[in-house]
Amino acid sequence: GSNFEFRITILSFELMFCFFISFFYMEKNSRYYFPFHEFILFALWAMCASIAVILSDHYVPGAIRQLEWFVQIFFSFCLWAFLRNKQRVIIYTHLLVITGFLLVCAGLIFYWNILPDPHQYDWMTMTPNFINIRHFSHYCTALLIFSTAFLLNGSEKHISKVGSFLLLSLCWSFLFWSGGRAGIGSAAVGLFFVYLIFDKKKYSIPIIIILSCMVGYLLSDAFAVENRALGFVNAIKRSDFNGFLSHRIELWLVSLKWIKSSFFFGMGPDAFRFLPNTDFIYDHPHNTMIQFSLDWGVPGTLLFIGLQLRLMKMGFKILLKENTGWLKGIKLSCFSWIVASLVFGLVDGIYYFAIPMTLTAYSFAVIFLENDKKPRLNFSKTYAIPINRNGIRSIVSILVIILALHKFFS
Repeated sequence: GSNFEFRITILSFELMFCFFISFFYMEKNSRYYFPFHEFILFALWAMCASIAVILSDHYVPGAIRQLEWFVQIFFSFCLWAFLRNKQRVIIYTHLLVITGFLLVCAGLIFYWNILPDPHQYDWMTMTPNFINIRHFSHYCTALLIFSTAFLLNGSEKHISKVGSFLLLSLCWSFLFWSGGRAGIGSAAVGLFFVYLIFDKKKYSIPIIIILSCMVGYLLSDAFAVENRALGFVNAIKRSDFNGFLSHRIELWLVSLKWIKSSFFFGMGPDAFRFLPNTDFIYDHPHNTMIQFSLDWGVPGTLLFIGLQLRLMKMGFKILLKENTGWLKGIKLSCFSWIVASLVFGLVDGIYYFAIPMTLTAYSFAVIFLENDKKPRLNFSKTYAIPINRNGIRSIVSILVIILALHKFFS
């Protein structure tokens, strides 16, 4: 199906999870507190986004796109609420995320072997399970960074290091094979962030990452195809100004004209697909800031970015207080993906697609988890907004009704 249909599918599964957590898992007297300033930023952004939907000329797709954002945020909260009291489940959840990627890779390998001539196949636009190979590149980038979690768990066992090496090598190989330049660069940024934060006395970590990168390149080269859009070497050859930025600059310049004419509330979520008098084959402008400004207007964009940065700052403080161990490894890999996604978003629509959005929501849920052996890092409840189980159930019910109405009338 299309990107839109796939996003609706992911949206449905996330709402099912939120419904289950709020109605069958949360205890009767459950009470959660949201930091005051972050809650105000969220409320103002939600108001700007809702006004943008109402004023939009493409009301239905805009409303569904905005619903997707609300559900992603709420999914992240529900996942955090579930995992915070199920510390042992965190590592299995992370393994589940990685296993999903490995199954996709196994499917590609199987498909490669049944094709009569896989080297001549159009992997760019006919990749199984993906409309475009670059969407698979998003997945590879995130999972490469997530895979460092088991290298950062503090274990000195050889089997742990060998397993991490093999997993990283596989992720590198598929990332190189997909030929995504922005993905490769963003992965390098995320891994460099891992190196900056983690114990620099552990020399084995950068050595394993570098060796896995080299092995990954050799594996990707062994399956090179006759398409200049794929492969690491081809990615370098395409990285001149005319090949890499010229088309994007054209997208950005056209988008900026429309941002200027709709400065305060944008043109509504998913606006780029409906820009008049354009013949672009893309559904997004390949830049997160421009995409947000088209969707919500400049004030809404600044509110959302401000909220994201403040949440990252809070999560980073919790991360620095974490002792070395498996939880810190998972949290550091998730935080590194969030950092890498910000860089990725400068030249690609990383927050337009369901998989990277869901992985980012997962990452925000994880970075706020705390070790059971420590007292919880609580902010002052004097300046906090409380919400109980009934309030959460009401929010889930409203989101489910909106999606059900869309399904019924579409």
